[in-house]
Amino acid sequence: MCMASWPQRSAQPGSRSESCVLHPARMAALRAGCLYIWRRAAIGRWDPRQRKRCAMHDVSTIDPRDLDSVEELQAYCDDQAAAILEWCRERDVKIACAESLTGGLLADAFVRIPGASQVFLGSAVTYDIHAKAAVLGVNAELLRREGAVHPQVAIEMAQRTAQLFSQSEYRSRIIGLSTTGVAGPGPDGGKPAGLVYIGVSFPEIPAVSIESSHYAVELNLQGSREVIRHKTIGCVLENLREFSGSSQE
Repeated sequence: MCMASWPQRSAQPGSRSESCVLHPARMAALRAGCLYIWRRAAIGRWDPRQRKRCAMHDVSTIDPRDLDSVEELQAYCDDQAAAILEWCRERDVKIACAESLTGGLLADAFVRIPGASQVFLGSAVTYDIHAKAAVLGVNAELLRREGAVHPQVAIEMAQRTAQLFSQSEYRSRIIGLSTTGVAGPGPDGGKPAGLVYIGVSFPEIPAVSIESSHYAVELNLQGSREVIRHKTIGCVLENLREFSGSSQE
């Protein structure tokens, strides 16, 4: 397993900021089983006068970090979650989550969609740092040394939740997703508000030439506490769609 970080890309004034989607080189490396911590900064904004609601656009053209209201983010997440669930259902792949700062919002993003029970297994809301070790089995020494807001914590949360919900009939075809970070309004433990790590544990799926991969994505989000939590969900869903390739179908 390899680890690398990618440089931030600054947006031109008034331009749309970098998307949550993975660069092709990152995608190729992840599909080969490499571990990446992808750093992203919230640089550049859309002009609010030019923004239209998600329902009026293909969500593939929208960066969830550029949406400022919970209502817009919810509409965006509904579209993304529906597409992900359909992609997983067709390939007999399941989804399990472990959540910290989002406190159940990721689970809600899936169960809002009719038929989610065919894919979505559940979510372990481990808000307390000790619960991450006791319930999920995240390395206690890692948590003591680094705290809960750390990329390796996000990766272990994603891996452990996939294991937690595993059953023999699922044949280990479970995508593990996780969220950990600081929702604000102020910093926590020396970590700034808006610093979030999302973790993904992807099983091997031979039918679509995807090898097992485990990675974390660093987000630096702007907005109120609730907006940051909903933006986190939007970025989880967009990242998963891009990695799985479901956004290309």
